[in-house]
Amino acid sequence: MFNAPMIFTNIPDVAQIYAINDVQEARLDRVVDALESNIFLDDMTEEMIARWERMLKIIPLANDSVEDRRFRVKAKALEKLPYSYRVIISRLNTLCPGGYQFIINEERTSLSVKLALASKKMMADVQELLERVVPLNMTFDVSILYTQYGALDAFTHAELSKYTYAELRELV
Repeated sequence: MFNAPMIFTNIPDVAQIYAINDVQEARLDRVVDALESNIFLDDMTEEMIARWERMLKIIPLANDSVEDRRFRVKAKALEKLPYSYRVIISRLNTLCPGGYQFIINEERTSLSVKLALASKKMMADVQELLERVVPLNMTFDVSILYTQYGALDAFTHAELSKYTYAELRELV
């Protein structure tokens, strides 16, 4: 209850007004907190993610986590023409704070992007972004930056023991 002198709070009508104000203040605080958390794409609630998906015409997959959906909304919201290398680098910095490699050949006809992402779904979203912003006269390839277990499956333990974990992880 609002800090008021006891003489006022003992009056039933005033006490009831304060109780109503407390309920309204609590409701207002919840709404303000929700608004503040929905300002940034990284902090959106699931309800706001669904709203963005409707606006951007994104159809979420049945097995998508909230993080996958948030990432897809972020990728779609960041796409904007015209294309430039700085724009792609900026968007990759935003989408992949864990790191990436961005390699363009000398003729500027192909582009290779290796992402340090945890999910193949996220890789598909980055690939979709690149399909929209990379010029049609360029080809591009998107892959995961680190070596996956399946790539090392053909080697014996003795062959792999010659390398450190870091070397195996970043093996080309």
